[in-house]
Amino acid sequence: MEDSFYLAAGRQLWDASLVTARTLILRSEYDFWSRPGDAELLAEHLVRARSVRSVELAARRTTRTSIARSAGAEVPGGGAGPPRDALIPRRLASRPS
Repeated sequence: MEDSFYLAAGRQLWDASLVTARTLILRSEYDFWSRPGDAELLAEHLVRARSVRSVELAARRTTRTSIARSAGAEVPGGGAGPPRDALIPRRLASRPS
């Protein structure tokens, strides 16, 4: 909890210039913890990293129903909360376990 306070106050907890590996920075468009500027600042501090790539994942509402539909499963009741086996594509759901 103390770390959270220091981070919110802008304190740097570790030295990114010590990182020498290839680095991928991922954050979500609606990330409540980090700000876009945090990812940019981290990339700037990774001066010794072999390579740095920063990606912001677009926000998309994902539900069990949308996952089931994208997997080709039938969603009972139109998608008001499918049972667990509805998340398995039809061709796999019929296999004996």
